[in-house]
Formats: sequence, structure tokens, C-alpha cells
Amino acid sequence: QSVGVDVARGGGDKTVAIGLHNTEVRVEYQKKGTNHVTQRKALEGKLNEWASPTVHVDAVGEGSGLADELKAKYQNINRFSNGAKAKDKANYRYKWDEGLALIGEWLRDNGSFSNETLYTQLATAARVVQFEEKSLSSRGGKVIEATKKSEIKDELGTSPDYLDALLMAVYADRSKQQGHNVPLSW
Repeated sequence: QSVGVDVARGGGDKTVAIGLHNTEVRVEYQKKGTNHVTQRKALEGKLNEWASPTVHVDAVGEGSGLADELKAKYQNINRFSNGAKAKDKANYRYKWDEGLALIGEWLRDNGSFSNETLYTQLATAARVVQFEEKSLSSRGGKVIEATKKSEIKDELGTSPDYLDALLMAVYADRSKQQGHNVPLSW
């Protein structure tokens, strides 16, 4: 019902697409490198297999071009940025913060997966991520902020591409619901 696509920026990064099938997530695509033309064609092949899931594509830096190309062809493509304001602005500062909370909800609701790299990245995030209330005068009160992604990257020694793709897939599916339960930890 939803797909998240994290786009490689270089180095050891991978372009990763994760699909949410009821409560199970599957790694639908994973490719190292930045040949976004080849990656776009492969992703289009995958997207053509499904009815029309909601798709969030990393639209920061290198991902912007790929997101635009997919959006030109499919109407259900949404540009995504972890640093954009959360949909639930009353409770979360950024989509990153809200997305991590949504992953926690998804896991508590029997979310399942079988990919070892995703497991490693989720386990690392569970050790590293903390949620804090911060005063934000522009929103008129307190909001939740989570540990920054850079700290997870430092702990892993690589970009958390699978975690990012999962966050976008779960966010596409669950952010429609307001009033998430804020987890203190996973």
C-alpha cells in the first residue's frame, strides 16, 4: 500500500525501495551507486507491478531529480524530506521525528520484515534514538524531537538507507492518522 525510496548520494550509499504490504515490509529494490537513470527504470518496473501505492521518494540533493522524473510519470509520487515540517505539527517538529515514532507504532502493531541490513539499522536506531520534548515558540508549545540521523550514521559507519526507506514507506501509510502515541523508546 505504500513505498519509500531512499536515493543514493554517492560513496557506499544504496538506492533502496521498501514496500509496505499490510504489516510486512519487503525490500523491493536495492542498488549501490548513483546511476539514477538505470535505477529509475528499475523502479518504474517495480511500480508498474502494483495497483498504485502511495510513494514517498527522497527529494533532497541527488534524490530530487529522481523524485521529479518519477512524479512526471506517476501521480502517486510524493517528494519527501526528513527535515520538512511534520504532518502532525502539534506534536512533532520534523518528518524525521514523526516518522521514527510511526515506525515504533508499526513495530508494536506486529510490523514484520526479514532483511538483515534493515534489522541492523533498526537495532542501531533503537539504541541511539531518544525522543525529547522541546519548546518551539513558532508552534506555540512543545514538540517532540528525535536524535538526529547523523548519530545513527556515525554508529553504523554508513548511511541508514534501509531505515530511511522504511521511514518513508511507513510515513506514507500512517501519517494520515493524527495523534500518534509518542514512544519513549522502541
